[in-house]
Amino acid sequence: TEKALLIDTFPQVAHVIFTSDSVTTTKPLAKALPSKPFNLITLNDASPDASLQYVSAKLAAFDQTLPTDEHEAVALLGGRQTDLELLVQKIRAGQTAGEAVDDLIQRNASEIHKKLFGDDEEEAKSFKWSKQQALDLIKGLSEKGEVRTREDRKEKLSCRIWC
Repeated sequence: TEKALLIDTFPQVAHVIFTSDSVTTTKPLAKALPSKPFNLITLNDASPDASLQYVSAKLAAFDQTLPTDEHEAVALLGGRQTDLELLVQKIRAGQTAGEAVDDLIQRNASEIHKKLFGDDEEEAKSFKWSKQQALDLIKGLSEKGEVRTREDRKEKLSCRIWC
């Protein structure tokens, strides 16, 4: 509400950008600023086709092509630009798309493990969740693809799980 007051008080001074990972953000904004129009821009991962086109175009810039039998590996990786950039780098370095995707998945899995369980028991003790809660989260994501982060909230945590 203090930001809303600032916007109402100085409407000609600046444009204000709100960012959120929740699609429900516009409701409280509209309530706080009923007379202000909003432009909403939603950012998502690229589709499998767009991801394949992106990787192919990047490789073509270096006179390389992605063999047809490796297209499925790109789709498996998903559409995050940072992952697609790393994939292109690994292919340019000599890995197949399948090897590169496997490597990226392993690295991401290691990072997730580190963030959920820590590097050691001492670090794990400082977390606000137990190992069992972390395991329940992973199990829920692998079974349903999404879980509620808190029962009292409508927000969901979604994730793609690779096996």
